[in-house]
Amino acid sequence: MEVGGKHFELVVEGEGPLILFLHGFPEGWYSWRSQLNYFSNRGYKVAAFNQRGYGRSYSPNEVSSYNALALTGDAIAVASTVQEGPFYLVGHDWGAALAWNIAIFRPDLVKAVAGLSVPFRPRTKTAPLERIRALAGDNFYQIYFQEVGKAEADFEADIAASLKAMYLGISHDAIVQVGKTWSMAKRGSEPLMASAPNIDLSSSNWLTQSDLDHFVDQFSHSGFFGPLSWYRNFDYNWELTAPFANAKVLPPSLFLGGASDPVTHFMSVVDQIPSMQSYMPNLKGAKIVDEAGHWLQQERPDVVNAYLEEFISNF
Repeated sequence: MEVGGKHFELVVEGEGPLILFLHGFPEGWYSWRSQLNYFSNRGYKVAAFNQRGYGRSYSPNEVSSYNALALTGDAIAVASTVQEGPFYLVGHDWGAALAWNIAIFRPDLVKAVAGLSVPFRPRTKTAPLERIRALAGDNFYQIYFQEVGKAEADFEADIAASLKAMYLGISHDAIVQVGKTWSMAKRGSEPLMASAPNIDLSSSNWLTQSDLDHFVDQFSHSGFFGPLSWYRNFDYNWELTAPFANAKVLPPSLFLGGASDPVTHFMSVVDQIPSMQSYMPNLKGAKIVDEAGHWLQQERPDVVNAYLEEFISNF
């Protein structure tokens, strides 16, 4: 689809009220395959697209082009092209962070918003990279991603192995096979991928070889510069969104996290749940899904679909 002179790979199914799904890293529209099928058969029009930098979608060469306001513009433009008027919004990982931003920037367009894996976090007093370094150190993946070229070379040396390691290493499969999920931190000077656990794809109950092949094809085309550049705008986004420092998520909202997701534990999500209502006054639920890692809408689609349907049907 051409949107404002930019091309985006887009999947649209069904008829009815629009649900826009926003993927995270390192994913694509295909990560919503179960939700697209489920909701398009239940009276909704559903849309998911490869966001800026992913697959064969628009992929500018400047790091700053992957900032929060530009990504918000992409999502709103895609939604309005698919169907005019307010829409339901569901995001995962970076897509969740973007969904929370859209709900703040344009609450008039959002009927209800659900974020998976990454909860809404109020603006911090210090810049994000300084805070991340203080909490997790320089070997943490979000810091490793900052230098252009290093992480790209790491991932692109073997795209299939890199994606398999990330998908299975921070899924519930890792708990089952090796007893813990991947920390996503490199060891000293070693590349990040050198620390990835070796987990058997054939025993996964959610990711097939065909699924992995789809993602490999996507990243073989795009590479990782665009997706990684979302991380390289942490501090720039913090500056750009300063006028929204005290803003709250006003549309009806829902948060879902995976019990086996390392992000859930790193961000102390369970501890935050009691205070979420203070900055999400229309929060309708915050649930932790058992036997799900970071990719919970793919790992536990039936549970996630049921939660989303119950939530969306009320608005």
